[in-house]
Amino acid sequence: MVASHVDLVRLEGGAHLLLALAGFNFARFQLSAAGGAGVRLRHGLAGLSQLVVPSVLWVGTVALVLGSYDWATTFFVRELVSSSEWDDRWQLWFLESLVWLTVGALALTCVPALHRLERRDPFRFALAVLALAALARFAEVGLRAGHTERYTTLVVAFFFALGWAGARADSTRRRLLVSALATALTVGFFGQPHREAIVLGGFLLMLWLPHVPVPARLARAAGVLAGASLFIYLTHWQVYPALEDAGHPWLALGASLAVGIAFGRVVRPLHHAVGRAVLGSR
Repeated sequence: MVASHVDLVRLEGGAHLLLALAGFNFARFQLSAAGGAGVRLRHGLAGLSQLVVPSVLWVGTVALVLGSYDWATTFFVRELVSSSEWDDRWQLWFLESLVWLTVGALALTCVPALHRLERRDPFRFALAVLALAALARFAEVGLRAGHTERYTTLVVAFFFALGWAGARADSTRRRLLVSALATALTVGFFGQPHREAIVLGGFLLMLWLPHVPVPARLARAAGVLAGASLFIYLTHWQVYPALEDAGHPWLALGASLAVGIAFGRVVRPLHHAVGRAVLGSR
């Protein structure tokens, strides 16, 4: 995503693919944990806090110091109070959508009756969620989303739901069904075949090849970047523009990664502590 923003590569659609990955991980880790609805809620809130706490800290600081964001962006309510015209506040659309989709998914699956229903038939439950998300998308924008609509929570919710369904597809037949649904829902959404190919291709790789062996050194480097991905995403908007404008895209990329990793090392103990506090509250 950062490499695309600094114009080193053209990989549009990465954020929508990451929403599908978030849905996949939500189902794989949050919903697969043993325990009842209360346990699921505590683990979900702990995971959500590790997303929200560093985000509020960084975005709030940028809002106070630079003024490029506002309180609505800081507290993930930009869609409710801002206009549809594109500005700097839209930079964090992915984060805002991810927070509210996670909140919605957690609320849905922690209702005791729905919790039991999801436990009884995880795949069909995921398909029902996908159907509702698809209906919301079609009701809002039809087959193709406009320039700003494609970045709004209600419209992109089906990507999160696709990942959820993919994680629950435990047989070849079910994965084929999810693949067909992903194709039908993604093709035409952007009206840009290259972007749709990136999102759909990445999703199908995630669905059919969840484990890819890589050399140990590459795995360690990828692990560092993956662990700092949220922090890199948060901070790179304030790092890369000046360097990119000066004609140094590689320096812009390197600086963005370095600042994000450093911010993660500073703030990670805090959001781990918040997560432990939530899990410890019984």
